[in-house]
Amino acid sequence: MWFINKCYLYLFLSCIIELLKSGPFVYAARDNSSSEQVKFIVKFKNKNAMSSAGTYSTFGGVTMEDELSEYLLATMSGTMQDMEKMKRRNDVDMVEMDQSFYKLGFIDENQTSSYLSRKLYEDTPYGINMVEANSIGPGVEQIKICVVDTGYGIGHEDLPTASNGVTGWDNQGIGGVWNVDKDGHGTHCAGTIGAIKGNNKGVVGVNDDPSKFRFFISKGLSDNGSGSTSTIMKAVNKCVQNGAKVISMSLGGGDYSNIMKDFYKSVYDKDVLIIAAAGNAGNSRSFYPASYPYVMSVGAVNRYEAKAWFSVANDQTEITAPGVGVESTVTSNNGNYFGYSTYSGTSMACPHVAGVAAKVWSHFPACTNNQIRNVLLQSAKSKVNTGCDYNYGSGIVKAKAALDLLEQVGCLAGGPQQIPLSLGAKGGCPQNGITVPPPTPPPPPPSPPSRSCMSGNTGILTLQRSASYFEALEDK
Repeated sequence: MWFINKCYLYLFLSCIIELLKSGPFVYAARDNSSSEQVKFIVKFKNKNAMSSAGTYSTFGGVTMEDELSEYLLATMSGTMQDMEKMKRRNDVDMVEMDQSFYKLGFIDENQTSSYLSRKLYEDTPYGINMVEANSIGPGVEQIKICVVDTGYGIGHEDLPTASNGVTGWDNQGIGGVWNVDKDGHGTHCAGTIGAIKGNNKGVVGVNDDPSKFRFFISKGLSDNGSGSTSTIMKAVNKCVQNGAKVISMSLGGGDYSNIMKDFYKSVYDKDVLIIAAAGNAGNSRSFYPASYPYVMSVGAVNRYEAKAWFSVANDQTEITAPGVGVESTVTSNNGNYFGYSTYSGTSMACPHVAGVAAKVWSHFPACTNNQIRNVLLQSAKSKVNTGCDYNYGSGIVKAKAALDLLEQVGCLAGGPQQIPLSLGAKGGCPQNGITVPPPTPPPPPPSPPSRSCMSGNTGILTLQRSASYFEALEDK
């Protein structure tokens, strides 16, 4: 009789689930009539409409929070009703919620992150060798690299300082200052890009000579590693305004946004190469901003060049880099202590690619962002027979191979110059001229047993599968 008890238990639980589904426990969508205050982003149709945006505070109680007038964007706050009213205005192109974003690090294969104290010797992290950063020197041009993150430990012994031309921007919308990193994430990413070589301390970065490149630190994330659509866009805009050619973004979140897509398209057309972490969910869902075609999406591999289990793999995955057990510079104790630590995540892979892009570009500064992007893909170490797939993109970034290709062919190795530059932005494998079919989806789970919770009005449970069916389920 034991199998009958199991059958009844299975049916009992199934009935409870069905009752819960049909009962009052239903998801309630956000009430558009609510008086709850929300932030939203408005894109206007033209400059005249944008210039009058400040007067909208008299329209339905909307408050003007911030603006990016060059992109016809304004961040506003009000109720959901206010937001809906803004959507109906003739001078407004589109309105979207101000979505949440966050840092993408701190995961490793053992689910731990070790903290290392000060070191009186110098390590070369395995990723530096893997991406061939130590196989090429700096070029003739000082490329400015912008890190959009939680901040920068300006007093760290192994990082460039203000005397090396490091500058930055404080985001008043999220608090904190750019040169104090109370989280440590931004400092870790910066160390992978530019930790100093030859000082017998700490680690080595991709660009290891602070006199040959420049850092701009744009605080897009708060001291606890969170931000929003508006804070990220404003931080990216500050990168552009301050002359950055490469932007490293180890962050993500939110859903697809037409406003953000248009924004990154505009930035790309300014000859800026935007590089972002692919995401740490370990699935194939699109993740933003990495999944916009105007952004290079970077996946992660381990020291054995195998795809990291957490690395998102989708049709926009473009290139990969070391992202498991990456040692770099960090801060702790609210930014007052400097040391070294090993983190994992696509956050750690992203600055490897950003650093390589800047170092290679410094040798051929006349190339466009799209040409440098394509050269990195063409010279990457492919991990699959097709040359590109969802797991690795075009492969693992290789600095020397990229520079060799440019020295052989010149900028045309990355294709002709296209105006606007965004015409050449496709993302994923198509960016490298490769079309690959999507991965085969897993087989569907076995069908549940057909059942009826009630037979007529008698209240009798009715089995429509044999007991052997349930025994088979138990054995799986």
